[in-house]
Parts: sequence; structure tokens; C-alpha cells
Amino acid sequence: MLSEPLSITYNSVAESFRRVSFGNTNGTSPAEFVTSDGEFRVTIRETQMVESVRFEVSLERTEQDNDSDPFNKDWAPYPNSVGLVFEVNKLRYNSATDLPLLQSALLSWCDATIRGRIVAGEK
Repeated sequence: MLSEPLSITYNSVAESFRRVSFGNTNGTSPAEFVTSDGEFRVTIRETQMVESVRFEVSLERTEQDNDSDPFNKDWAPYPNSVGLVFEVNKLRYNSATDLPLLQSALLSWCDATIRGRIVAGEK
């Protein structure tokens, strides 16, 4: 079990997360951590499958209302999120060495240019 509070740095500011749910292993109920103001949420979902286990981790930020803008009174909060999926084969367990290499390769490939192209709808 992850220790609390979680700490994640966003824009040079360390954010502290408290656990709000423990989750289960069938993927229907994730473990969740939130900041005290509710702006950030970490979700960890585990799904057991026949030959593998899938772990989905996401960080979500919900933009907070800005009452200082008199021309934008219909403003509604919206979330942005980034996630990773780790899938471990139960029969051939080499994830201790392979998953970190896969994660590093994907994160180094997904720079600002690639991220912009993906968000623009390129596949």
C-alpha cells in the first residue's frame, strides 16, 4: 500500500494528496488520492485478467473557478489528465526490468511536439 500523503510536484510546487478510497482488484473501484482543495486527483486502478494484471495510473487537475474575471461568469471547471498503463504478464514475469525501460522510452518519445500532435488528433 502506498504511504500517505503522496507528494507530486506540479509547476515547481509540491502538492500533497490524501487517500479517499482504497480500491479493489477487479477494476471497478480505483484507489484515489486528492489534494485538500480538490484541484488534483491521483487514480490507481488494478484489473486482474486471465494472463496479466493491468495497472492504470492517472493524474488529473481540475481548473479552479476564477471569480476575478467579470466577463467570464459562465465559467465552469474542466479537468485535464495524464495517465500511464502498466500491464504485467503473470506467466512470464520480467516486468522488474522491462517496465522501467518501456516507461522511460515512452516518456522520452512523448515530448511536447508528439504530445501536441496526439492531442490535435493525429494517430
